[in-house]
Amino acid sequence: MTRRCRAGAMGRTARWLVWPAGALIILAVAAEVAGAEFPQHPQLARQPPSSWVDIAPIDGAETPPSGQGSTWLFFDTQIRLGARGEPAETFERMTWRIDSRSALEAMSSWSNTFLPDRERLVVHSARVRRDGAWSERLDSSRAALVDSGEDLDEWMIDGSKRLTLILDDVRVGDVVDVQWSRVDLAPEFGGRFATSEPLAYGIAAARLRLRLVHPAERAVQVRVDPGLETAAADLAPVETRQNGLVEREWDRRDLADVEILTDAPSWFVALPQVEMADFASWAEVVAWGRPLYRTESFPELDDLVARIEADAGNDREAALREARRFAQDEIRYFSDTVRGHSFAPHPLPETLRKRYGDCKDKTLLLTTLLQRLGFDAVPAFVHTELREHVADRLPSPAAFDHAIVHVLAFDEELWIDPTISLQGGGSRPSIPDYGRALPLRPGTVELATVGRQGTASSIVEYIVDTETGARRIEVHSTYAGASGDEIRDMLAGTSPEELQDQYETYYEDSSGLELESAPLKIDDRRSDGTVTIVEAYTHDDVDWIELLPLLADTALPRPDAAERTMPLAIAHPESYFETIRLRRTDPFDSLSELAGRADTIDTPWFRAVSEPIGDRAQRIAYRLETRRDH
Repeated sequence: MTRRCRAGAMGRTARWLVWPAGALIILAVAAEVAGAEFPQHPQLARQPPSSWVDIAPIDGAETPPSGQGSTWLFFDTQIRLGARGEPAETFERMTWRIDSRSALEAMSSWSNTFLPDRERLVVHSARVRRDGAWSERLDSSRAALVDSGEDLDEWMIDGSKRLTLILDDVRVGDVVDVQWSRVDLAPEFGGRFATSEPLAYGIAAARLRLRLVHPAERAVQVRVDPGLETAAADLAPVETRQNGLVEREWDRRDLADVEILTDAPSWFVALPQVEMADFASWAEVVAWGRPLYRTESFPELDDLVARIEADAGNDREAALREARRFAQDEIRYFSDTVRGHSFAPHPLPETLRKRYGDCKDKTLLLTTLLQRLGFDAVPAFVHTELREHVADRLPSPAAFDHAIVHVLAFDEELWIDPTISLQGGGSRPSIPDYGRALPLRPGTVELATVGRQGTASSIVEYIVDTETGARRIEVHSTYAGASGDEIRDMLAGTSPEELQDQYETYYEDSSGLELESAPLKIDDRRSDGTVTIVEAYTHDDVDWIELLPLLADTALPRPDAAERTMPLAIAHPESYFETIRLRRTDPFDSLSELAGRADTIDTPWFRAVSEPIGDRAQRIAYRLETRRDH
């Protein structure tokens, strides 16, 4: 199973909270509230904003209610860069008005998460405006600082803390304004800079401002992704230059609600955003990344390499396979990004000793093993959601969220994801559709195409036997490529008896019949990457059978909305082949009607074929192959 290094595992934890329209979600505070005293922490402070910050006046009374219980008045983000290597500072501000009693509970608190090993959180102000006058509430607010950096369901820990302020005496009609800043303590990119900031949140807001200030001698690239907006030109910033500084400002007014469809492709950017980076090229990203993945030699690694060489003998493909399986299976996935390991892997001796790591740690291990075994192998960065659209991003490490291995061997290019546990196949295992990658190979100046290594395929045959007294249905399912890997991973945590119960329940729920089932037959041929499962069911009164291809029928998505402004995601690359075979002297009428006729649906997105096989249409085959991901 692929463990993808999301935010925190290869990147930063998101600093903006996520909220539904008109309501800020405040996570439960699992610690005693600290009264009126501000929590004590070396990387938490209270002080006024820095002098470079522009505090815009705000009233709020003139903005009409949003109709959602509360009204967002202002989102403000200001970023100040110094000379290269100096810490960046980001000022942030949120202002909202409480319009109804229903919003009073959720909207009277504020919560924010920060990473103490990388940044310092400075709270400036928490004000409430009533009857035209502002009142500072930071001194009287109750505050709590709790650990929030554990997500064991996602196998990760990042050491983050969450500060929550519970404001006192907040009433319907009040305007709440909270201001804070972050100061980078340990720049993740070796003194370089890269980030992405939103120009909309999908919720109605009176105003959103984004401001970037940096020295004129520090070249910062900026790219606007308009999302569903008309054009990037409509989102161009106002740029000024004075006193040796460059300032870019985006100031947006009267932002509308945007319905975000959940069935759009992962790479689709619905809301406008701005990328900023001071990397000039992909070659500079390679130069930044290569020192992070230095290989080394130590006794435990030497013993491991010797063992693989002894087991593989002169079989180079076997050596590659054994190295891959060690990194995938013997090192369990767990991401610990505390103490500067958001983008940098842990030292290799530590990973081997602990026997766990994330994509970066596993990639360093597999790269080192393959290099010691004589292979030309390097780490490579990919983005699991943007995939080939990562080519649209500005060059920077922030363009990626996952690390894999690039190998030149056997006169071809190979891509290996060391986080896919229990993966089948030999030296050319399947690889997810990552699209484009940046191999950290000397001389690399552009992204490479991740070649297709196997298609996720499912072959299912339904055998309906009505010649005997009892009706018997057999289901023969063979999964290969990524589908085989998923089934193999599922079987590792599910007993055959549990799986049989799940299958039987599925068929009984869909047919309304009580079936008798035989024990499952499971054949896992990991060497060629396939898994076969044979099911068998009997019933004395099966007079009608629905002749539909279950896999192909469920493979294509059902849109959330027929009229849409966003593309519809399709699982790709996928291949399905299903057959229904009848053992009966008198064929069903429905099959007789299909005799001699083949149906084909051919579109730019997929191709589906159904065809009878045999003179009397005793067998029907269904094929479905996807052609693109949307």
